[in-house]
Order: sequence, then C-alpha cells, then structure tokens
Amino acid sequence: MDKVDQKILQILSKDARARASEMSQQVNLSPSAVIDRMRRFEERGVIAGYTVQVNYNALGYGIRAWLHVQLEHARHAESFAAHMQHMPGLLSCDYLTGEFDFLLQAVVRNTQELDQLHRTISSIEHVTTVTTHVVLREIDCAAVI
Repeated sequence: MDKVDQKILQILSKDARARASEMSQQVNLSPSAVIDRMRRFEERGVIAGYTVQVNYNALGYGIRAWLHVQLEHARHAESFAAHMQHMPGLLSCDYLTGEFDFLLQAVVRNTQELDQLHRTISSIEHVTTVTTHVVLREIDCAAVI
C-alpha cells in the first residue's frame, strides 16, 4: 500500500460517497486509476463495505456512553454476548483482554435511559461490575494505516 492508497482510504473513511473525480484531484491520478485502486481494495477485502454514518443527536439520542463490563469468569462471555445482541441502544459490543471483559458503546435519549441501561446490564447474571463513561465531545481522528 503506497501513500496514494492511504490517501484514498482516508478520503473514503471520512466520506464513503466521495466521487472518484473528486479524489483524483486530491491524489493526482485519473478518475479511472482511482476506481481501479478502489476495486482492488474491494477484491482484497480492504474495503469491506460502504456505510451510512448516523447523526444520533438529530434523532434525539443526545447521550453517547461507553460501558465497561466485568464478568465473574470468562466462561460467561458467550452468554453475556448473546444478551447484548438484542439490547436496545447498543451500537457496539467488544470482548476484550485486560481489566474489563466487554466494552459497550451506547446511545440514549437522556440520563434516565442511560440509568435504565446501566441497571439492566448490571442485573444480568454473572455481571460483577459496570462502569459507565459519558462522552462529552467526539474528536474526529479517523486514521487509515
């Protein structure tokens, strides 16, 4: 992967709808050369898909939070993960190494919904600790390797 590839991925990571003609000007290639590189990314699985970035604030979900969850034992991880697959408000659920077992990202409308989510997760069998961190501000630092 050269610097042009990195620049194309960086542009796409900020705007998946960026046109090849616009990108070509930024990377000093023809639009067809940019399209060829994008096609190769797709074929190699570097680009796994194109998505929509939802503005949750515009939908009334004004609070984003990260929840660290610790379980009694790692053998309960699959059961916990199954609970999380249908939990309203969760954007992501990652199984981790280290002090906590799971890192959850959630969006809620208000602190009452966050409290309810925290209580619901805390009440799941074999959960020992739930630590919630409310996001104050998002800093855009999307980097492409």
